[in-house]
Amino acid sequence: MKRLARYLMGVLPYFVAEAIQIVFVSIAMFGYSFIMEFNAGYELLRDYQDEVVYFISVLGVAICGVVFFFWYQFEIHGEERGNLKQVFQVKNMILFALLGIRIQLFMTGIMRLVRPYFTDTFENYGQTMENLTSGNTFIVILLLVVIAPITEELIFRGVILLKTRREIVFLGANILQSILFGIYHMNIVQGIYAALIGFILGIIVKRYQTIVAPVLLHMLINASSLLTVFFPAGTLSYLIMTIMGGILVIITLYVINPLRKADIITDTMK
Repeated sequence: MKRLARYLMGVLPYFVAEAIQIVFVSIAMFGYSFIMEFNAGYELLRDYQDEVVYFISVLGVAICGVVFFFWYQFEIHGEERGNLKQVFQVKNMILFALLGIRIQLFMTGIMRLVRPYFTDTFENYGQTMENLTSGNTFIVILLLVVIAPITEELIFRGVILLKTRREIVFLGANILQSILFGIYHMNIVQGIYAALIGFILGIIVKRYQTIVAPVLLHMLINASSLLTVFFPAGTLSYLIMTIMGGILVIITLYVINPLRKADIITDTMK
């Protein structure tokens, strides 16, 4: 029972992350509504209501990131850390860039191939993405390429993976954090590909022993979504994206040489 309790403690950070954002956004929205209700002079805020709501949501993610930064620093104290110089070597930076683009191509290709067969599901996904990108262009880019990757890596490949690896082997811990990462996105389409990406990001943090590595790769994956608009529409194009992206992801991971089998299956931090 004690072991199970300690294991479940590794899941606790997920609920803490959700609670931080919900509580902050609720309080901020209450304050905003109060101002609008009793101070008619704040016409500027009223005219940009959608932008204000979006900014509050982004700020909630950022505050969650700050909390988890300190939590991660507490958890990592005394643990082995990787060499940042290795992460920022030209070779590894190129590999990260290639891997980020290839993961994005693979995931985008698959989603576009299966979209016609799950129209209702993808309609909900499309609405989610529209809401996610409906704010000011600069703030949207800041959220998707900087704030969200940092916050999410600190939560999932940082605190959650660290805590669960102390109780179970790396493979189990990595599967758990990637599933939670998928659930975190609150959308079945996003959740499936986020879980797959989260699993790869977990392997990357294990390989380089620093949270900086998956943060960097996560940023590149999100940023490379802008490149997919240059691919022509059509089943053949999507099939090429999927096959080419999948093969190249495997090749890139092999070149990075992330882990031995023993590291994945039997390794723990005990």
